Amino acid sequence: MTRAPALPFRAGRELAVLSAPATALVVCLAVLAHYSTPVPVALGYLAYLAVAVSLPGTLVWRAVRGSQVSFLEDVAIGTAIGLAAQALVAFALSPLHLSHWSWLWAAAAITLSLLVPRWRRVWSRPRSVRTTALSAWVQSAAVMASAVWLGATAIAHNPVAYIDGWGPWSRGVPSSAYVDLPFHQAIAAGIQGNHALVYPYLYDVPLQYHLFVYEHLASASSDSRIDLTWLLYRLDPVMLVALGIVLAGVLTRRLSGAARSAPLATVVVTLSSAVSVYGWTHFPFQNPGFLHFATYRSPTQTFGIPLFLAAMTAATMLLRGRRLRARLPLLLVFAVLALGAGGSKSTFLPVLVCGLLLALATSLVVRRGRWRPALTLVAVAGAGFAFVVLVLLGGKSGSLSIAPLNLLGSMELAQRVADLAIPGHERVILVLALASWLSVAIGAMLLLSRRALHDPAGWLVAGVAVAGVAGSLLTSANGLSQLYFLYAAWPMLGILTAWGLVKATAPSPRRGVRLAAGALAAGAALLWLVARVDGSTAPVRVVPALPYRAIGGPWLLLLAASVTLALAVGLIHRSRRATVLTTWTVMGVTFVGLIAGAGLSLRSSEVVSSLDQIVSGAPEAP
Repeated sequence: MTRAPALPFRAGRELAVLSAPATALVVCLAVLAHYSTPVPVALGYLAYLAVAVSLPGTLVWRAVRGSQVSFLEDVAIGTAIGLAAQALVAFALSPLHLSHWSWLWAAAAITLSLLVPRWRRVWSRPRSVRTTALSAWVQSAAVMASAVWLGATAIAHNPVAYIDGWGPWSRGVPSSAYVDLPFHQAIAAGIQGNHALVYPYLYDVPLQYHLFVYEHLASASSDSRIDLTWLLYRLDPVMLVALGIVLAGVLTRRLSGAARSAPLATVVVTLSSAVSVYGWTHFPFQNPGFLHFATYRSPTQTFGIPLFLAAMTAATMLLRGRRLRARLPLLLVFAVLALGAGGSKSTFLPVLVCGLLLALATSLVVRRGRWRPALTLVAVAGAGFAFVVLVLLGGKSGSLSIAPLNLLGSMELAQRVADLAIPGHERVILVLALASWLSVAIGAMLLLSRRALHDPAGWLVAGVAVAGVAGSLLTSANGLSQLYFLYAAWPMLGILTAWGLVKATAPSPRRGVRLAAGALAAGAALLWLVARVDGSTAPVRVVPALPYRAIGGPWLLLLAASVTLALAVGLIHRSRRATVLTTWTVMGVTFVGLIAGAGLSLRSSEVVSSLDQIVSGAPEAP
């Protein structure tokens, strides 16, 4: 009997997979159009990004990565490589006033891939689609949610009006803007105008700043002729946030080796924020989530995060490799990505170096003869950090200083119910803040095994997470800029949880998906109920006493409800060989639900309101 050809099925599967990013693209364009961005401008930017950034970067990544994981990884990391290379080349050419020629690197990469015979393979199409439709749609949904959130919370409050021009070359002007945004635009405009790297308001003072994002903005505007206003206020934030979300999934897939870890990581990383169990405040311990207030206001952070995640992916591959000499091209790509991230925001490289040092230390103890890759990466990242400090920052630390626990005084819970002059109050606020932040990484407990403890990549991710938390608590800077250490490391917390959950549910992946989906809903419901029980009235401060019951009771209630739910689900699955590991797995998934539910509960009203406006065509918020 002749079997029916599988071609129609494969075509249908590819169509289902490709329709997800296409839908996400349409939604992102709709969000931009809703907030007064001309559609031709957005399409022109996409065309420029595809040809001058993503294509050459993807070709470079395919030439150095070795075995393929997915087409999505190729494009995402390739785009990050393109952005980093563009900024580095523009910076190198800036002393000659030739930054606008930075596109030559892209032309050179494409030309070499066509002319060199052994490099022509990078143009070959992947043999099969290795991403499921469910995975593609979940990751695309995270991108769409981030775009709607960004529009509702930031873009709407920084309106831009069309003034003249046509098509992709229309020009806009901000009607009103957050105070830092004109400063960012002025620096990029100065670089675009071929001026020396000086402050826009002090022409004889060298610009000592982490400025790679401005090199990128200036080069993108010069190459595409798109107005800087559209790039800074509209196009770049949406693109960079989406790229960061996708790269969080890419890194998790490389760490776990399982395709299903990517969508789980994108959900946890995108929705996670500091857990708030109080009904009277959303952010008692700041808001260090992936989508936080600085996502739009700090283009340096937004530009650096996808480059940092791509550098972490390259570092993971190098740490697990056996022959470093054969991976020298990949090491060069890591150097470009790491330096690009550090040159965009100086907080990225310190936490990366700390993570690599932990990976090196553990390699010396448990891997002995395989510590050279970690040592090499430490040397490369350390050299990059030295370059950023000495060349970009002029050897100065700016306002950054060592001031342990200075951040606690800015937390709303401390300001409203505690007196930090009393040591006991300070310790309580510190413990609760750490619990609020580190709950996102609760799934890391599922990684505790002999094999995982011998994995330097796991120690790298854990080291970056710990360094980010420690850096924010041990330093002080103007405008609470020490929080950027935590912002840099925040995705690692969610990635650890996603990795742990995928590892623990490996014997039954489908059941793991069901548990994760159910836990997301359960977590959102539990947080909502705890906040309602707590009420909307802040506890009264009675100095020197601390209202322990008022600030600790909701945490105990949340913990009790979570453990009860986890044990109940474990008992339900007892007939299916439920073990202690299964119970801990469910508990870990439940906590993922709590964290994701935190982000969902805080952002759902804004997202739904903005989505209703976009669909109905109502005017944007003032």
